[in-house]
Amino acid sequence: MRRYFFHVSKPGLIDDVGEDLPTAAHARAQAVRVAKELEGTSLAGLAVCVADQDGNEIARVPIPFELANHLPLKARARADTVT
Repeated sequence: MRRYFFHVSKPGLIDDVGEDLPTAAHARAQAVRVAKELEGTSLAGLAVCVADQDGNEIARVPIPFELANHLPLKARARADTVT
């Protein structure tokens, strides 16, 4: 297994512990989960950057905004009625 690190871009939030994962694909999947957990936080709009144990960036996953919080009230009401 290789160790992967999950940093957040720009504010310099560095993961100095990392996580052992079997493949780079597993690390990318973990980055997607982390980005979803950070959705709508003050880190939205930045990215989770995955680096391998050699320091090579292997993936960059955007941290999403909560779309509903950025819509006008009428659009939110319409979005709430869509099934």
